[in-house]
Amino acid sequence: MFLIPFYSRHHNGFTINKDQGSKFAKEVCNDFNPLHDVENKRFCVPGDLLFALTLKEYGISQKMCFSFCEMLSAAIPVSFKNDVRQKIKIVDENGNKYLGVDVGGRVNNHVGSVKSLILSYVRFSGENFPNILVPLMAENGVMINPFRPLVIYQSMSLIMNELIFEKVSTEIGDVFIKIRGNRAEVSLSFSLNSKKKIIGAGTKNLIIAGVRPYDKRLCSKLVDEYVRKRDTYLTPEHA
Repeated sequence: MFLIPFYSRHHNGFTINKDQGSKFAKEVCNDFNPLHDVENKRFCVPGDLLFALTLKEYGISQKMCFSFCEMLSAAIPVSFKNDVRQKIKIVDENGNKYLGVDVGGRVNNHVGSVKSLILSYVRFSGENFPNILVPLMAENGVMINPFRPLVIYQSMSLIMNELIFEKVSTEIGDVFIKIRGNRAEVSLSFSLNSKKKIIGAGTKNLIIAGVRPYDKRLCSKLVDEYVRKRDTYLTPEHA
């Protein structure tokens, strides 16, 4: 499967090193969050990669709720556990849980459907910044700390109306933000579409730490730097 380059088998589980996690974020998700930069001391594995590996392992259930419990650092051996019916988790050798997944209903393990959903959703998810978050924050008079940006993936839920499909697209719906002191909670609803029909829907929840009053100049500078970094990485010379 196309995910093979982005993780390594490890006994009964797997590991994800910095290069694998960073490449998945940048080349599959178009996500240039500095937390996924190889040189970042606070590097963490993209939550979308854990989502993708879960679908690869267990398929698409009618109902799925992903809760990201801790940030997974590079090269930590982890494995899937499914000891309780309809509950999946990713844990390390000490029992620390990084992802919990509640599932229900029928399951589709068709490789084509799984790949299509993964690629569509993680691309949508990876491009939340700056496309969605920047206008949302500007409207609400806040912005990410430009000197130490920190956007944390909290949870995501999916409800599938149909499980059999060939190609799916992900489209943004309503977006909400709650400001709590220097922290913002963002909720993004989305629909999953195939052949001009809605086949599923979901919600993604984020936490933005260290928000501050909106400053147009600083925010523009932050976005410009993000775009420059992305464009530099995606040039043919880099590839």
